[in-house]
Amino acid sequence: MRGQFDECDLPCHRRVRRYRPASGEAACRPGGLQSGADAARDPERYAFGWEFSMSSTLERNKDLVRAHYEATANNFDPVAIDAQVGDDFFDHAAGARLGPEGVKQHIQGLKKVFPDLHVVIEDMVAEGDRVAVRARWRGTHKADFRGIPASHKPVEFTGMVFWRIADGKIRERWASVDVLGALRDAAAG
Repeated sequence: MRGQFDECDLPCHRRVRRYRPASGEAACRPGGLQSGADAARDPERYAFGWEFSMSSTLERNKDLVRAHYEATANNFDPVAIDAQVGDDFFDHAAGARLGPEGVKQHIQGLKKVFPDLHVVIEDMVAEGDRVAVRARWRGTHKADFRGIPASHKPVEFTGMVFWRIADGKIRERWASVDVLGALRDAAAG
């Protein structure tokens, strides 16, 4: 019996044609050649093929970034930050290699300025090893920040952040977030 080509209609990826091997026939998978017997023992792993593996990697990367926002801005969780951030993490906005300890220090500093800081992810897109986020942060300006005295007013700022993920850890960040503009507006208003 020979395998056949069929179309996949799963919503997790675009409509693709892929080869579905017949029972006992070897099939090429990202991990190398796998027999039909391997697929029978572990059907979830082999059921959808490479296209599903790629989309599930993208979803895992997005889940990691989403969890990172929760562990930093929304609910400071140092243990989660240790698990999420690679030791070699480089923050391009800060121009420094921070690692998990540097990330925790940065967040603790922000939490002193905005004790009730909360972020909402408005858009998230993943491609390859990158995750792009458009987000909105809200908090009350309770302490001086980069020369701007505390206004004790609620502030809101938005921005775009790009993350690079490798081996299940956050490795790099590029951010464009206008915190100072929001603080100046609050102080003037």
